[in-house]
Amino acid sequence: MQKKFLFISLPYERLKDLSLQSVPLGLLYLATVLSKYRYQAMVYDADGCFELGNISYNNFNRAYTHNKYIANLNNDTHSVWKELKAVLLDYKPNFVGIGVFTPAISSYNKVIRIVRETLPEAKIILGGPHITILKEKGIVGELHEAEAFFVGEAEETILEFANEYPKGNWKSIKGIIYKEDGKFIFTGTRGRIDNLDNLPIPERKLLYNWHRYRRSKLGLMVASRGCPFNYAFCASIPIWNKIVRFRSAENLIKEIDYLVDNFNIDAFGFWDDTYTIKRDNIINFYKLIYKKYGSRRFKWNCLTNVNCIDEELLYWLKKAGCIRIEIGVESGSERVLRLIKKNITKDQVRKVSKLIKERVFGYIHFL
Repeated sequence: MQKKFLFISLPYERLKDLSLQSVPLGLLYLATVLSKYRYQAMVYDADGCFELGNISYNNFNRAYTHNKYIANLNNDTHSVWKELKAVLLDYKPNFVGIGVFTPAISSYNKVIRIVRETLPEAKIILGGPHITILKEKGIVGELHEAEAFFVGEAEETILEFANEYPKGNWKSIKGIIYKEDGKFIFTGTRGRIDNLDNLPIPERKLLYNWHRYRRSKLGLMVASRGCPFNYAFCASIPIWNKIVRFRSAENLIKEIDYLVDNFNIDAFGFWDDTYTIKRDNIINFYKLIYKKYGSRRFKWNCLTNVNCIDEELLYWLKKAGCIRIEIGVESGSERVLRLIKKNITKDQVRKVSKLIKERVFGYIHFL
């Protein structure tokens, strides 16, 4: 009998009584890879709450809801803890994989206790930015209870792990940290996946309660991995080392086809660090969209940098249905922009914002 994997996206915003209903694409890629090789896999986004809907928020909300986060961590009757237990008992996974990010360490400690109490035989495996960036230094508190820690991109690692674990040979797999005789052992760095087109399209139906997601949320995608910039505040640098890889325009069309055929989506969004960095690839993608779906009007949004926008690019974005561009500005102070190595000026921000507004886009500045 094939082993069952349950991947959990930790509750964080939900514990502040906020809900983004976002799709945890990283975990979904892992589950899809396993399912392609006949393993049973599911992704449970504990941070999304369908009862709350999709609550908009801003940085003010985030700062002043931290007290709620602390209170709900210790509230055993909160809906997320009841839901987590129910999912575990219903699915009964052999392996529980958790994506860990640093602000949610306290949430992880709570989740791990519930997993141990509910399914004491389940093996726990961890990955995510916290493990990748800090490696052994980040394995603190109750994190050390995990069977294995996955460093970096894990699509290849997780499949090798699933294949080799029953044989007892998994400790030689590159990209893993494990504990032996009280010491952490890193098996060595695994090379990046050179061709992102070789990865499967993330299967949204592997999401727990996938049918309750808004179609626009199921349409979240990534066209690339990595970011070339050197911002002082960004976690992308130690994860991707300023190396960017891109999916081909044809491969992106393949995912659009999947989303249209399976969910009849009319809205999608790109969650890349800097979506428009490779302008020719993006323009080609939208030419293909327009050629194939010319009469069908999609709505979508993306994130980017002011250095990566020009008039021709905006023309094609608009033509293909872009309704909002989110720009990382970070500060209105020239001094702060220099300190954080943003390499932009306020004048650039004004000019690009005006250009976007003239093309009738909505836009958001992150400050």
